[in-house]
Amino acid sequence: MIYVMRSARRSQKDVDQHYQDTTVPPVVCDDHADVLKAATADQLKQLFPDHQAQA
Repeated sequence: MIYVMRSARRSQKDVDQHYQDTTVPPVVCDDHADVLKAATADQLKQLFPDHQAQA
């Protein structure tokens, strides 16, 4: 898995709204189980016992 990070000015209203919509909410691992390999899903379950990952 590759992550790309770039700086953003959250002081801009539209940038902050995008951050609030996409980064703040936790990711529910089960919502993406259909696109994950079984080994990856198992690793996520071990890392995140409540099945939610937070950025």
